[in-house]
Amino acid sequence: MNNLPNSKRKSRNIHSFLAFLLFVCLSLMPDQAQAQKEKTVTLNVQNETVENVFVQLGKQTGLKFFYDQNVVNTAPRISIKVKNSPLQTVLDKITEQTNLFFNRDNNTISVGKQKIGNDVPKSKTRTIKGTVVDETGESVIGATVMVKGTTNGVTTNLDGNYTLNDVPDGATILISYIGYQTVELKSGSKELAKITLKENSELLDEVVVLGYGNIRRSDVTGSIASVSSESISKVASASVADALAGKMAGVQITTTDGALDAEISIRVRGGGSITQDNSPLFLVDGFPVDDLSGIPPTDIESIDVLKEASMTAVYGARGANGVVIVTTKNPKMGKTSVQFNSYVQTRTLAGKLPVMNNYEFVMAEYEYQMIRKGSADTFIKNFGYYDDIDLYKYTDSTDWQDEVLGGNPISQYYNLTISGGSEKTKFNLSYNRNKDEGQLIGSGLSRNNIILKLNHELFRNLKLETNATYRPVPLTEQVHREPTLSRLFVSVPQTD
Repeated sequence: MNNLPNSKRKSRNIHSFLAFLLFVCLSLMPDQAQAQKEKTVTLNVQNETVENVFVQLGKQTGLKFFYDQNVVNTAPRISIKVKNSPLQTVLDKITEQTNLFFNRDNNTISVGKQKIGNDVPKSKTRTIKGTVVDETGESVIGATVMVKGTTNGVTTNLDGNYTLNDVPDGATILISYIGYQTVELKSGSKELAKITLKENSELLDEVVVLGYGNIRRSDVTGSIASVSSESISKVASASVADALAGKMAGVQITTTDGALDAEISIRVRGGGSITQDNSPLFLVDGFPVDDLSGIPPTDIESIDVLKEASMTAVYGARGANGVVIVTTKNPKMGKTSVQFNSYVQTRTLAGKLPVMNNYEFVMAEYEYQMIRKGSADTFIKNFGYYDDIDLYKYTDSTDWQDEVLGGNPISQYYNLTISGGSEKTKFNLSYNRNKDEGQLIGSGLSRNNIILKLNHELFRNLKLETNATYRPVPLTEQVHREPTLSRLFVSVPQTD
């Protein structure tokens, strides 16, 4: 061994030295990693943003924080006071206050929202495939198949087939299509393989008020704006104009003047004529009327405005400016119910014009006479000598705005409705009283309405419908108000 050449002996020494260095490096690496993990920080912040805390931690540790700006901006402010504490301890405190979690990879730390319920097992899901057909066996194209209560849904293809993924066990599947009844099936039902939709005859044959009678909604092609009784009842008003203002697009509702019983002006998509009347045709329960000012808002079931000029095909030239169809509340079968609605309101003048008192008025008259005529003869006849003009300072002045428009008038509205009936006989009786003192003295209004609707089935295919309205008209209103309207007619139900 001692006789080995020097070259081989040097080579063996080099290998031994390299092996020793490798051993030292491997033994030091865990210590360095452990030292890296156990970095300590000192932090003292009060009500500080999370982003600023990350900046301070990065400067002390040399680590980089990666996060979504929206997540950090929405996180609550934090307060931490530590000294030479491990980094992990600080991150845990941040998690407790902000509900954020941290994922460390070498010199970077990723920040995200805290995941809640990670240990809860996810519900099992499945994929459902099937076909949707109608009663004749034809494929239904474009039918909607979706999980109830979620946005997870698909539509059927040209062959009526569908594939719905990620369906939880026990979920309810909704299958719907326009004109067909909606079907609900459990996710484990065998009927999902082939679903048969039935036509919804009630939807297709839904009756709407049109013309001087009723037609099916499926036959309506014009533009219709509607307001229901629920929307009208939200406004405490005795006027139909106030109750409908701003509720229908393309329909302008105003009153001809400021009087309490002023005529209601309705314009559908503006005026169509400069010289002729632009008022639409008003129909109340199928009967034409001149205006709607005499109808109590509480008795209205719905108001439909037909805005298309094509309505002339149904109503003639009177329908060129649109048609306003008012349907009042009809009797309903059931126990006798009594409803009472009322409201009381007061008003005051928003502002008055500044006027002169007695002294200022007399002085203005004197100046006017002297400037225009150069003589005070007329002034002396009416107001006396100029030397006595100071006497007007001690007289009582009258502001006629207070005398004519002053005060706080009270408006009262009461409605009492009694309805009910059996299967053959149904009734609806309502009484409305509107008393408004008016802002202008002498412009008050007192109006009473009694409306009776009675439906009675005389025979199997013969019904008697009574619609009577009683409205006593004061003498001051008889000049421009319509007479009381009463109607009685017999209707024969249509049978297929």
